[in-house]
Amino acid sequence: MKIAVMGAGGIGGYVGGRLAEAGHSVHLIARGRHLDAIRRSGLRIECPLGDVTLPAIHATDDPAEIGSVDVVVFTVKLGATDGAARALAPLIQGCTRIVTLQNGIDGNSMISRHVDRRHVAAGCTYLTAHIRELGVIHAPGGSHRILVDGLAGDETIAGFLQARA
Repeated sequence: MKIAVMGAGGIGGYVGGRLAEAGHSVHLIARGRHLDAIRRSGLRIECPLGDVTLPAIHATDDPAEIGSVDVVVFTVKLGATDGAARALAPLIQGCTRIVTLQNGIDGNSMISRHVDRRHVAAGCTYLTAHIRELGVIHAPGGSHRILVDGLAGDETIAGFLQARA
């Protein structure tokens, strides 16, 4: 499965890193010095469930470099949603789905101003993760549960739910 993670901070970095560890084609969309560190040294996840270092994970600040994907995991802060949603177009094809894992309840409607609502699946996570240092995500443990709207049996969402199992 080809997956883009829009907002590769704590939650996005962790989810994207674990999906890459499982063998999926993952493309992180980040910015600034965190992006520079990932490009230089890869992404490292520190977690009681197992540490992982991904030296060759793809990271960019330009979604057009990635092209269309199966799933976009959308994890930007709610205040950055509108701008990030405007940048989604190069990632979307007919069956692309956007899974939101954000704080707040307005993310889906904000994204749907820029993307057909049928592409957007609401998600919720109980994961706690943060950037410990540039290029390093720390998840202290606890529940790592992610719930996603199945969009009435949508095949892409079903594939994503199996991918993260």
